[in-house]
Amino acid sequence: MFMLIFTAGVAVLSGYFFWRFYTAFRHLGWWHLAVGAALVVMATGRYWARALGRHGWEGLGEMMRVALVVWLILLFWFLTIGLVLHVWNAGVWVAGRARPGLRRLRVGPRAGFLAMTVLVLAGGVWAWFEAGAIRVNHVTVPIAGLPAHLDGLRVAQVTDLHVGSLRSRARLADTVRLVAELQPDLLVSTGDLVDDDFDRIGPMATAFAAVEPPLGKYAVLGNHEFYTSLEDSLR
Repeated sequence: MFMLIFTAGVAVLSGYFFWRFYTAFRHLGWWHLAVGAALVVMATGRYWARALGRHGWEGLGEMMRVALVVWLILLFWFLTIGLVLHVWNAGVWVAGRARPGLRRLRVGPRAGFLAMTVLVLAGGVWAWFEAGAIRVNHVTVPIAGLPAHLDGLRVAQVTDLHVGSLRSRARLADTVRLVAELQPDLLVSTGDLVDDDFDRIGPMATAFAAVEPPLGKYAVLGNHEFYTSLEDSLR
């Protein structure tokens, strides 16, 4: 069911992208078919990735999964910026009925598509580097009536490590190192600890064994634990 919903979402967003591309470059002819075919392949990417994995092409299947996730994020940003432009053009149209000179402020299909593409690509590059920058935020939480012996309790919270996904090995190593340096009393993971490649999680899971807070380690489920496999995630 998740794969069907995921594929439907990518298909809808891809359809919007194709519509914007087509209206911006109506004269490209066969390029429309090429772009449309590429969008269909991407929309069905999870099925392609599984098929590649079953036939011994695990590396290529992983690349397909990563490309699909990145593509979905870029499509969502593309839609968001597109909706902003739609609202802008609607406002210009309303204002232009009273003052026709304002109509020149309307953003045309080609200018809009190019602007959306540039903004999405720039945001994608920024997000790629930002996602790899692990930081420590220190937060003091005052709690009324807290027992005296718990005053100063140090809780380290980690979230969204997505162990098993692209770049997760380096991100996990940095996170474990930082947690060890903080010497917390308690370690908690608040969702999306694992991702869908369980074959690679085993060796990486031992990294957390090196951190032994006095009060233990706890985790709760996130949406990705349900998306992939609840049983495997719990194990």
